[in-house]
Amino acid sequence: MYQNNKLGYIRYFMLAYQIACFMADVHVNFLMQVIPLYPIFGGFIVGVLAEWFDMSLHFAMMTIVFIVIVQLELLNICFERKHQAIANTLNTHVLPVWFRLYLLMYQNSKLGYIRYFMLAYQIACFLTDVHLTLLMQPVPLYPMFGGFIVGVLAEWFDMSVHFSMMGVVFIVIIQLELLNICFERKHQAIANTLRTHILPVWFRMPCYFACVACPIGCCIWFHAVRLSKDEQWDLIRKDWPQYISDFQNLSHFDVYKKTWWFVFLLIITVLGGLFLIFLFVVFILDILRMMVALKLKISASRFQKHKEAIQSLLVQFATSSFCLAPPCCLAVIILLELEQAQLLTELCILWFATHSSANTVSLLIFFPPYRNFILKQLRM
Repeated sequence: MYQNNKLGYIRYFMLAYQIACFMADVHVNFLMQVIPLYPIFGGFIVGVLAEWFDMSLHFAMMTIVFIVIVQLELLNICFERKHQAIANTLNTHVLPVWFRLYLLMYQNSKLGYIRYFMLAYQIACFLTDVHLTLLMQPVPLYPMFGGFIVGVLAEWFDMSVHFSMMGVVFIVIIQLELLNICFERKHQAIANTLRTHILPVWFRMPCYFACVACPIGCCIWFHAVRLSKDEQWDLIRKDWPQYISDFQNLSHFDVYKKTWWFVFLLIITVLGGLFLIFLFVVFILDILRMMVALKLKISASRFQKHKEAIQSLLVQFATSSFCLAPPCCLAVIILLELEQAQLLTELCILWFATHSSANTVSLLIFFPPYRNFILKQLRM
């Protein structure tokens, strides 16, 4: 889809559709295999989700329902976008703006194809906020390594703290990787124009594979340090017997033991955050250096296009500290067992939940195309 430029921008939706198809196949053939139990409305599953992660049939089926719906919707969007491309050419049967969901990234064509990655980044930010504010609200339990949750996932779906936190870990890693890819794609767009600092394919492909493997590997690692419920109760009786009655009143909690595996995971979290910041800084400095030479080689309109995209990315980078800093600070708090850790942990969670709001405000202030688009919509 990426190689065939004749398809235009619709190839991105088709690629997303193919990815959804692939995920559905992997889920049904590898992660879970459903076996119905006729004549009752039920069944059981075998596969990775059941044997490795102890996931119930209900949640496994919920996931496949979600993927299939997304798959069909993406195929529908492919038809809609091609229909509207032809309709706009003929100036007939054009769907009105109020009938379709238009985001900034689709309105601002000056950003080029990078707006699709930025859109994916914004969606990841949105999912993170929904997950932390609506689906679950984590409450730490100092002085132990654990906590409980309240929210939709716990009350409606009876989901444990562990799997809820695993979802947050997965989305946050995806979010940061997408922002890094935005910088990399813009850096390479300028590098290809200047024919300098072009990353070879043999280097980029393993990096893209690492972006796919990293969130999956981190979730598997996080799951590996989990204790069973019996082990958690044994740990509570041994180290915190005075809290047994309190834990008996909690329906959704998880406690972790400070093993070397757990400590190493926290250290990797801090180092990973610092490494991402390092990559951001390297891309930014090299992009700014190349922009000086680029101004002399391209037209003013193309230069303005690159400038606006970079300006948007810089705003995203500045506000991404709200996403990077809290997990790193949380890991340091747990490792050092600081006093007032309960309060500090709650502040980190609060800080993390504000990053999308700060991002929106920053775009309104520092990114003119976004501000102009909002003002235009308000005047309508």
